[in-house]
Amino acid sequence: MDHASRILQPLYTSVYSSSDIISTIIAYALITGLLLFWSHLLPFTKMLAGVTVTYLILSTSLFPWDLVQQSMPFLQSFLQMPGRITLIATPFMLLSAALIYDEAAQHTNNLSLQQGLRSAGVLLSVLSLSLCTQNVARSVHTNMKPDTSFAQGIQTYPQNVHTKLQTIAKLQPAFHTRNLGQLIKAADRTVPDYVPVSKKISTDPETYKVVYREYRQNFSEQQHNFRYRAVRGGIQLTWHAKTARSRAVPVVAYQRSILTLNGQPLSTTRLTRHWVGNINVHQHRGRNVLTIRYSSSILTKISKIIGYTAWLIVFLLILLFKTPLGRWVNSLIQARQLAASK
Repeated sequence: MDHASRILQPLYTSVYSSSDIISTIIAYALITGLLLFWSHLLPFTKMLAGVTVTYLILSTSLFPWDLVQQSMPFLQSFLQMPGRITLIATPFMLLSAALIYDEAAQHTNNLSLQQGLRSAGVLLSVLSLSLCTQNVARSVHTNMKPDTSFAQGIQTYPQNVHTKLQTIAKLQPAFHTRNLGQLIKAADRTVPDYVPVSKKISTDPETYKVVYREYRQNFSEQQHNFRYRAVRGGIQLTWHAKTARSRAVPVVAYQRSILTLNGQPLSTTRLTRHWVGNINVHQHRGRNVLTIRYSSSILTKISKIIGYTAWLIVFLLILLFKTPLGRWVNSLIQARQLAASK
């Protein structure tokens, strides 16, 4: 797959940040330490390292993503960039590698090994920070140059940008104002990655140009005809019409979207849609107000409750074992385990 992670490739080609090489070193150190010191590791460390390696494999081309997409085409638009799974694996990878070598050093009681691991950790941290800083400095220098075009500044093609600004440097004042809406209105990057296009789109560049052009005409270039206002749990579009008729609006309606036009609910199953994703509504003469909200599914709500509950339990356990009562409970458990072993 084109967008798979390259974290397990020793030789990099066309990477955006040279600091990713540090992640590759840590990944191989993690796998090596997991194999060498498996018998010396605690169960939690084994579990965490196993989850980390699973995430790393899923993010790379070692996992047959192409076969998955061919056998399950409905997943194609959801599995565009498996390389992003590396973002989840990275903090687990850092913690797992540190735990593996720390436990290995404690098991051997080798002070030289412990000092060497600490030195290697500091060296890799400093090297990663240095490479990241150079990459950021290079990007800042490019964006501050007066001749850098706006499209170059946001790393896209000129046809994918809808703005009156010619250079990226002219966008800088929008970052230094309390009016956050100024930054949003300054430019629109017309990359319709998650718009529900109703017809199958081939992957050739010419077809993508058609999609981007339709998105720009039906969404970006229509923004000035509407007023936008954030409301509780959604957003409102307001416009004035001289006649009552059907009109296309730059709005996408999903299955669980809740739409209200002039106080009347709209059924998402009966809406007329353009193939690029925007919808048609029947406007009234005069002022029209369209409110868009989204209703989460029961499964999503239950998952959030489970997640919050799990974090609360972890927090309470940390407090319990860090307090005198927690230490007393811990010593009591250890005493019972010692008595049972005898």
